[in-house]
Amino acid sequence: NWQQGGGGGGGAGGNGVIGVGTDAGIGTTTGAGGGGRRYNVAPKSTCVLMRGLPYSCTESDITKFFQEIDVTPIRIHRKADGAEAYVEFYSINDTDKAMTRHRHFIGRRYIELFRVTYEDMARTVGLPIRTDANGHVTAASLLPTALLPTT
Repeated sequence: NWQQGGGGGGGAGGNGVIGVGTDAGIGTTTGAGGGGRRYNVAPKSTCVLMRGLPYSCTESDITKFFQEIDVTPIRIHRKADGAEAYVEFYSINDTDKAMTRHRHFIGRRYIELFRVTYEDMARTVGLPIRTDANGHVTAASLLPTALLPTT
């Protein structure tokens, strides 16, 4: 199960399965059933999967981890056991900067960061994916609902 929260704040519950990731442009995507798919290029998205988190790690700890390099997450989705989290950032530039924290430490644990697509993250944590008439993910779906313009 996944828990959804804001960047450094509390959050509502969510559902999901196990993570998806890429490393240095080539990685394996895994799901609850095992299997995998290869990426030739790391996706340029605003989402990151964090692995290796201390079980006692809080959303505040995750936020502070990235704020050390002046980047603040806009949404954090933690796995119920606390060992993994998906983190969303405002822009691709913020995500690029966040990726420089790959293999840095929280406490005694080094943290692995994997860039993932919004679609993979959304499917895993149970968020809706907005698409256009052709089935393509819309740019609006890359922002949390709170940041979308109201009509």
